[in-house]
Amino acid sequence: MKKTIFIAAIMIFTMSITYCQNTYYVDNNAGNQADYHSLQTAIDSVDAGDILMLQGSGVNYGNITINKQITIIGPGYFLSKNPNTQANHLSAEIGVVAIYGNNTKISGCTITTYLTLQADDIVVTRNKIKYIRLHGSTNNLFISQNYIYSSSSDNSIYTDSGDHTNIVI
Repeated sequence: MKKTIFIAAIMIFTMSITYCQNTYYVDNNAGNQADYHSLQTAIDSVDAGDILMLQGSGVNYGNITINKQITIIGPGYFLSKNPNTQANHLSAEIGVVAIYGNNTKISGCTITTYLTLQADDIVVTRNKIKYIRLHGSTNNLFISQNYIYSSSSDNSIYTDSGDHTNIVI
């Protein structure tokens, strides 16, 4: 009997951890069905730990500020270069992305202005980014497989203040 109660307790605990995060779709294309049409509204509305899936669009999602742990996943970039991989060849473009929430992840987006990181334990993978700004104190950053470009003589990745430790690029 004790063994059955113990196993049931472990199953309930595991299910509560597994179902803590939710996935929401964000699409700013007119007439398309989605949980949210504004990316900033979605960020402000969802709970910490949730996942936002961005749809490709011909319209920029605008500037965003992230103050909590979330995951943002876009469709990728240079999609028209591989025409047989997706039905929609539009990327999810965002203007300025400012991340102040720890444990945030962003992947598969095109950041057309710049990405500001001022938090800990951030993962930035597989994005197209104009440039990255490390601001304030940051720790444990993982920046991998991104296409980072700058149209001027500015640095593509720079720091403007604070201490930065354990950064993997």
